[in-house]
Amino acid sequence: MMRSASQVSFGLRNTGITTGTVTPYLTNGSSSTAQQAAVAVGGGTLNATVPARSLVTHTIQR
Repeated sequence: MMRSASQVSFGLRNTGITTGTVTPYLTNGSSSTAQQAAVAVGGGTLNATVPARSLVTHTIQR
């Protein structure tokens, strides 16, 4: 398990999504699917930070 935050990049190729907003939901030892601040999608790519020892689920709004 990671001990520090990780920068991640997700390509949304073949989805038809090039722009939009992503809502992350954080799950960890102190949060159970807690909504976080929205993140923009640009150029068909989502760039995000995943905190250490956490799971993040992203939902995309077009």
